[in-house]
Amino acid sequence: ELKAKQIVGGISGEVKLKPGQNTPFTLTFSGVTSTPTAVILTPIRSSDIPAVFSYAVDEKTLSSSKVQCRAYLNSGAKAGFSLYFYYILIVQ
Repeated sequence: ELKAKQIVGGISGEVKLKPGQNTPFTLTFSGVTSTPTAVILTPIRSSDIPAVFSYAVDEKTLSSSKVQCRAYLNSGAKAGFSLYFYYILIVQ
């Protein structure tokens, strides 16, 4: 069961990944009344997304206005690529 004061969503800026590199990116948001209890990310791209990348939210940086995230593209990838992330914040 989900009970929330707020559910806020948006889209990140462009995140450019390069093979073998960990790429930080920041999600910024406004109108959030307190620190979210959950951040849900979904990668989006107009063409294929390689299966050799991962991403995570850095929970220590989470506040009512922003959060730092990271995306990593495996060094075995043939080339870099750019993508965006949809996000959903849940505030309880």
